[in-house]
Amino acid sequence: PDPRDPVARLEKAALEIALQHPELISVDQWRNLATVQFRYRTHREVAAGIIHAATVMAPTPGIEWINCVRSGAVEGVHPAIAELAVSPLPVSSAERLPGFVTGALNALFEQQIARQKSDLMMRLEQLSANPDDEEFEAVQRQLLELEMRRRQLSAQRG
Repeated sequence: PDPRDPVARLEKAALEIALQHPELISVDQWRNLATVQFRYRTHREVAAGIIHAATVMAPTPGIEWINCVRSGAVEGVHPAIAELAVSPLPVSSAERLPGFVTGALNALFEQQIARQKSDLMMRLEQLSANPDDEEFEAVQRQLLELEMRRRQLSAQRG
């Protein structure tokens, strides 16, 4: 992935957090992380290893966690896992780490919501010829739910 791409940087930060500090990720954040559609193949495959590990052991930092992630990922991304597991996080102190974790993960989740909303808006436009249709109403409800979720995440980031 291009390190200048903001999406790539956000995805990378989330993976670094999940590898280095999985204990700081809440249950809700794990649920959200499991549903993220990563744009880059390497990130998708690393994330698959992380989610696999989270289903077979308690997310605790250390070599056992990293090895479990590796066992759930395709071999081709093992070097990426090794790199992400030791990449320095842009945090100046341990006290700031929980805020960084919440902010970075929520930004990723908000980005995911924005993509979903964009897809739903296109679908809504296709359905606009018949606004009385049940599917039109269902899409509107989904859009409202996504916006409420986005606002919750945004409020948590501060």
